[in-house]
Amino acid sequence: MNTPNPDHAYREASVRSADAVELVIMLYDIAIADLRRAIEAATNGDIERRTHEIRHAMLVLEQLQGTLNMDQGGETARSLDRLYSYIRGKLLEAQIKSAVPILEEQLGYMLSVRDAWKQVKPQASANMEESLVPLPAASNEGTASHWSA
Repeated sequence: MNTPNPDHAYREASVRSADAVELVIMLYDIAIADLRRAIEAATNGDIERRTHEIRHAMLVLEQLQGTLNMDQGGETARSLDRLYSYIRGKLLEAQIKSAVPILEEQLGYMLSVRDAWKQVKPQASANMEESLVPLPAASNEGTASHWSA
């Protein structure tokens, strides 16, 4: 018998009640935490953990990039698309070279953009609903997602 995990239940409730901008900020928070753990792992020589954290950060970036609506998002969506591609490429380079400075640089970019989302959240929340591709509704009928946070 599985005991309910209060942290998991809290996160799930937060996601369910979040608007689109809050969801984007949550994804940034996840990627930022991944990068911090990757830096720590790389510093400690833990290749397996570094690889796991970088891989997860790349999945989060893929999710962020995949939700961009290029038709309605305009230049902002195109800029974010380029940024996400750049960061993903640099994360791959950091993984191959085991380069902490590259990871730290990407962490800085993610922190800057996350801070920008926090500053524009009030006015962006309404507009954001139109700029993102709608995500499919969750189904409990045996479908499994390949992405997890």
